[in-house]
Amino acid sequence: AEGKTVSVILGFNTRGEIFYEEEFKALGCDVSVTTVDGSYGIKGFVTDALKELDYSYFYTCGPEPMLKAVYKA
Repeated sequence: AEGKTVSVILGFNTRGEIFYEEEFKALGCDVSVTTVDGSYGIKGFVTDALKELDYSYFYTCGPEPMLKAVYKA
């Protein structure tokens, strides 16, 4: 409603695990996908894509090691 762009980073191990990419795009979000094996999108972890964004706030969910890595980033 305020005309702000929402960026979403989705992180997976492989291309075959990806979900919700199209659903977030349909909502108008700028979507980045990371895969650990590099089979799709940015090779690496969500923290690798996070480095490329300019943000004021972020929300995250996932396994605890990933949450800690995002917090440190």
